[in-house]
Amino acid sequence: MAFDLMIKDLSEIQSRLYDHRPVLQGDVLYFFKEFEEKRGHRDFTTLQKCNEEVSLMQDLYLPGCLQQAEICLTDIASKTNTATQICDRICSKKHPETDYLDECRQQRSKEWTDFMTEQCKRSAEVDQMFETELSKIKSALR
Repeated sequence: MAFDLMIKDLSEIQSRLYDHRPVLQGDVLYFFKEFEEKRGHRDFTTLQKCNEEVSLMQDLYLPGCLQQAEICLTDIASKTNTATQICDRICSKKHPETDYLDECRQQRSKEWTDFMTEQCKRSAEVDQMFETELSKIKSALR
């Protein structure tokens, strides 16, 4: 008997804590009441006007816009294809400038190699001169 009362009390506590339906229903009813009182039929007429404008645009402007877009897009596609073909032809041709540029690159590479070789020789000469001068100074100080 005491166990039944305890379960009943627990179920009441649970329903009060977790069952928010009456509160939500009250809030929803309050919201509808306030919405209807404050706004009335303004929103309905605004939505009707929007619906009429959308229908008008759909009937009058949409077909023309679709046709114009189709014409423009086919024109753009053909121009793009032509430009791609021209670019492909330009890229496929062997230009004499590329031969000249390759020769210049090879010439600069050879000149750079010669320059670095000469710099290494000069560096070795300077090192040799330094060593001889150092040995002269050491022998003079002894």
